[in-house]
Amino acid sequence: MFASKSHRLSPGAAVSRRAKRWARRAVLALTLALSMALPSVGVGPKTARALDTGVPAPPMEATTSTGQRFNLQQQQGQVVWVDFWASWCGPCKEALPFLERMHQKYKDRGLVVVGVNVDSKASRMAKFLEGTPVTFAVVHDRDHRLAQRFQPSTMPTSYGIGVGGRIRSIHRGFHRRDERAIEARMVELLNEIRPRPVASSTPAASVPTVTQQGCVTSPGSAEHPPETPPSSSQCNDPHSHPQD
Repeated sequence: MFASKSHRLSPGAAVSRRAKRWARRAVLALTLALSMALPSVGVGPKTARALDTGVPAPPMEATTSTGQRFNLQQQQGQVVWVDFWASWCGPCKEALPFLERMHQKYKDRGLVVVGVNVDSKASRMAKFLEGTPVTFAVVHDRDHRLAQRFQPSTMPTSYGIGVGGRIRSIHRGFHRRDERAIEARMVELLNEIRPRPVASSTPAASVPTVTQQGCVTSPGSAEHPPETPPSSSQCNDPHSHPQD
């Protein structure tokens, strides 16, 4: 009668198997934690590279939440601040009110702010905006078409686009301590906008002219027609005076 083989592992093999099992659990837990902390925004294939400063901004044309068409290419000559955000993003609740203040403060100087929401449902975006209203343009990027072009690595991520259409600033994440630096960067880019010539509403000053007879006349204006020069004899004779 044969003795039965033992299925018990040696102490070394048992420790090795337990170590592998714990390693697999640790990897799984880490993956789950990351997926919960940074929900996917569908930024495209893994081979896609995030944008960097100095490169031309990708094309961006979409319909805003108010039904208006927004075309980034038509904003050249201005400073455009594109901010990617989501309703589940905690820092976005502070970032959007800050961008609204910047929009109100600098829109007359040429700052254009546009928010790009990456929620899968527009209702989530709308509910978020009810509690955090803004007046700048907001686009719903449901299929993440714009996110694939800009490749934001976290929420929120903002891109400052200069007057030449190139990305001049990238800010990832948001904290209130960042506000002063972001505003300073906005102002720096706004200072690059060339002032547009403004037509003066004040009529040009009248320049006196001298006629061939030596008379000094004024060209006048629409309200005050030019003076009729006196006769040549009066102009040539400094002692002559018009007759009453």
